[in-house]
Amino acid sequence: MNNICKFIPVRPSPDELHIINFVKEQHRFHKEPHIKAAYLLYLVMEGRGALYRNQARYELKKGSLFLTLPAKEFGIENIEGLKCMYISFIGLRGIALAERIGIQKAPGVWNGFEELIPFWEDTLRLASGQNIDLFAEGVLLYTLARIEGIQTKQEEGKKEISPIQSVKKYVDDNYSSHDMSLDLAAAKLGYNKKYLSDLFKKELKITFTAYLRTVRIQNACYLIEQGVISVKKLAYLSGFSDPLYFSKVFKDVMGESPRSYIQKEKRRAAVNLAE
Repeated sequence: MNNICKFIPVRPSPDELHIINFVKEQHRFHKEPHIKAAYLLYLVMEGRGALYRNQARYELKKGSLFLTLPAKEFGIENIEGLKCMYISFIGLRGIALAERIGIQKAPGVWNGFEELIPFWEDTLRLASGQNIDLFAEGVLLYTLARIEGIQTKQEEGKKEISPIQSVKKYVDDNYSSHDMSLDLAAAKLGYNKKYLSDLFKKELKITFTAYLRTVRIQNACYLIEQGVISVKKLAYLSGFSDPLYFSKVFKDVMGESPRSYIQKEKRRAAVNLAE
């Protein structure tokens, strides 16, 4: 077994963190806006519901996590068998922890934490009056650490993907759509059409249309190598609705017609088979 050593950075950390309660409940939800004096970290155990906060509505489902703030209005609607657990807390360290996960700009709800449900339930079941504070604080800190991990990954993802990379990925994922165009890509990704056009010319030294055509023809060549020999089918699977136009574009890009490329690929495959 390999040894693991991870150094912990020094962070300013106020001492005061007071856990008020650790609760599992159902049916006691209020859709009407109301306020609490503490932070409440919720985990949805079962059912469906909705969180109302800051004039927005967020869907709640099994595995959803959300954090409400002191003196800030919120409402919870029980749509179908909603069951939740929550930990309420206050204190200077509580404020620091909430700020650390960026609660003011965080999404309303974090989804996909179903694996925390048995952890929360087992901890509440095992806790007693002598150790409930330690158990609840452990669950709280672990859960907030998981949330911070998600936030960090999302921020890193945003930093790593440049505008040109996001556009290229969109084209690479959707080139087979017959209505793919500069207008559609700009609308889907929220970019100005002229900005997108200029971006391609600046970063890739080609136009958006030229890049899209290249991706489509590369796909057609791959399909031919995989045994697809119908020009009509090649055109359709590569995003062209007109086989004649596909043949013209193919020749412009590859320097030969699709049928010529197909025959060449057949000869190459036959040689490989004979060897």
